[in-house]
This record gives sequence, C-alpha cells and structure tokens, in this order.
Amino acid sequence: HPGFAISGNFNMLKVFLLLLCAAATAAEFNVSDIIGKNPVPICATLVKSHGIPCEEHQVTTEDGFKLSMIRLPNNAKGKSVLMMHGLLASATSFLVATEPGQGSGRTAALKLWTAGFDVWLGNNRGTWYSLQNKKWSPTGEEFWEHVDFDFMGQYDVPAMVNYITKVAKRKQISYLGYSQGSTQAFAGFSQSRALRKKINLFVAMAPAARLAHLSSPLLLGLAGLPQTALFNLFGTTSFPPLNLTALEIMAKVNVKCACNHRLLCQNLLYDIGGATPDGVDPAVWKNLLTFDPDGTSMRNLAHWFQLITTGKFQKFDYGVWGNLFFYGRKTPPQYNLKKVKVPTLIMYGGKDDLATPEDVEWLMSKLPSYRAIKFPDYAHMDFTWAEDSPQTVWNKVQHALETVTENDLEANEPDTDEE
Repeated sequence: HPGFAISGNFNMLKVFLLLLCAAATAAEFNVSDIIGKNPVPICATLVKSHGIPCEEHQVTTEDGFKLSMIRLPNNAKGKSVLMMHGLLASATSFLVATEPGQGSGRTAALKLWTAGFDVWLGNNRGTWYSLQNKKWSPTGEEFWEHVDFDFMGQYDVPAMVNYITKVAKRKQISYLGYSQGSTQAFAGFSQSRALRKKINLFVAMAPAARLAHLSSPLLLGLAGLPQTALFNLFGTTSFPPLNLTALEIMAKVNVKCACNHRLLCQNLLYDIGGATPDGVDPAVWKNLLTFDPDGTSMRNLAHWFQLITTGKFQKFDYGVWGNLFFYGRKTPPQYNLKKVKVPTLIMYGGKDDLATPEDVEWLMSKLPSYRAIKFPDYAHMDFTWAEDSPQTVWNKVQHALETVTENDLEANEPDTDEE
C-alpha cells in the first residue's frame, strides 16, 4: 500500500517470523528443524494413544504429488468424511486440541470417529507430510510452483475423494474443509462436475474466499508488501523456507519465543484471525504449536495476498503476459461459485477477522444453495481450537453428517469435467 512505512514493514515481518519461532520453541526445536524432514508420526502420536485404530495411506495426484492421508476406520454408520486442514497446517489440526488422557471427545476427528463415522484426514501438497512428487524434488522450484490452493482444488481434492470412494466402497462421501480446506474445495467443486457428484455434504467451516473485508493487521501489512520483496526475502520455494539465505535472515531477526507464555501465543495467532477471550484452553497451547505452523509454498502465500489486495476470489495472477499464456486472457478468471452444486453447510464466526461475516455473506449470495450457522462470538481459530468447540461446533457437524442424504443435484448432468 502506498505510504506504508518501512518501520511498519519491519514490525510486520518480525511478527510473521514469530509464528515460525513459536512453533520451534513449543516443540523445543531449532528454527532450522521446522523444515520438517522428520515430521511427527500422526497415528502413533495422536491417535493410537486413545486406543483408536489408525491407518496411513498415500494417494498420487494426476500431476504426480504423493499425498499422505490418515484413516480412522469405522463402518458403524456406513458413512465416510474427508477433513481438510487450513493454510500452514496439516491433518494434525483436527487431532491436537487435547492432552493425553483427556479423552477422545476433545478433538474433532476422534469425536466423529467415536460417533461411528469413517474419518479420513488429508495432508495437502507442500505440507511436511506430503513432500514427494514423481517428477519434481522439493529442493527445486518447479515442485513449489505447483503448491497453490488452486492446484489443491484441481488435483488434491479429486485424488483423495476418488481414493476414499474406492477404498471405503462408497458412492458418495462428505467433505469438511476448515479455512483453506474450504477454499480449495470451492475451487475444485466449481470446476469439476465429476467431483461434485461424489460429495453428499460440504461443510465449509470459517470459509475463506473473497477477502475484501479482512481486518487482520498482520495479513494486511504483509499483503501490502511488493510480491518481489517477499520472494527476495523468503525465496520462491517453501514457507517456512528451505533456502539458507532466508534462514539466516530469520536468525538475524533473533526474536525469542517463550510459548509457555499464553499471552504471547494468543497475540501472535489472534493477529491473524481475531480474538475470543479465554477461547483456548491454556493447557493445550504448547501441544497445538508443536504442529503448527506446517509448510506451504511462497507461491501459495502470494496467491492469498492477491485475494486480499484485489478483493476477488480468483485464480493466481501471473501478470498480463503470464495470464495470456496460462488463461488466454489478460486477467485471471474468477471462480464461478454458481456451479458449486453440492449440499453445503456454512459455519462462520461473528468475530472472524480473516473470513469476515461480510465476506462469508457475499460468498453465500453466490452459491446456488446452502444452509448456514453463525457463531456470533467465534473468531477464525476457535472452530478447531476453542475449549467449547466440541459442544458448540462439532455436535452440530455430527448432526449434519448423520442426517445427510445422497447429492442428486447433478444426477441428470453428464459425467464430464468440462464446464
């Protein structure tokens, strides 16, 4: 933004780097360890300790990414649900809001499994759990150029949905997306009729699409930086960055996090999504920040910042000549939300500074049909992390999944991806 002070940029940068430092300190890692070469095993660490069965699966996308998936098998209800995490997170988002011994009802995924659902948790391309591709290495730029929520919607979501329907022997499944998990679904559902026909319910939780009214000071400040400045600082591959130059910059900032201090952790995260006083159990902060933030690409972050600066829900903007090459037009196409012909339940917060009520209500106005539940006192992080979320949110999710029926909105349409 014109006139944005250099000192303001530096302060925003320090806060952004604090997020990385927080994750490192919580897990007693050094900053360089965040690269995630040896991610914490999900089944052994977060599921089996509760006496719940857990399976690790891998699915390969059409463009060669090998995605890690976690399954909590249960056929009691004969229904499968795929849960997809948000930006800079992983499948652990739905598993870590508890401490060992507190019981399975405190986490979203374990609560749904206990209720009888066949629960699947996906890990998007670019997370530390999905860093393989048949053609490209994560040490090269081409790998990270294909880590973007648009590609996640185009390739990751269909690959995982198709895999689940085959393995679980289901005609249709339910899809629950939190934050970016809903963003990639809107992108995918708007472009693929074949994908839509396999979804009987789409739960869009804290859905982020248009970000015209986003009020997070941290994200507004970062989005105001020139894209070239971000790439020069952090590189053009992964975030957190793998390249030594960016790691050196982070070391030079030399801000120490003591994430046992609850207020510091709250302030860092609430700068992004808004604050709800006493929303998160103090006992779980360190456990949460052991796993988040996870990885993504600078390209994906740049795409998100574009949504903030343009106020539009659209594909990645390559610039005029790049857009002409990739899209055959000077400007990136906007996603056509009228084509999201999937039974949709929108769950959003009244105090969300990222997916604001104004932008979620705009999103709903573009959908062909939907149901909505507003949580007036909830901010962005509360849906997965708030102490009362098992009763406030996940009981309603469970009810919606239990009452789901077959999606016949596309029954008479040809089975083709052409729009």
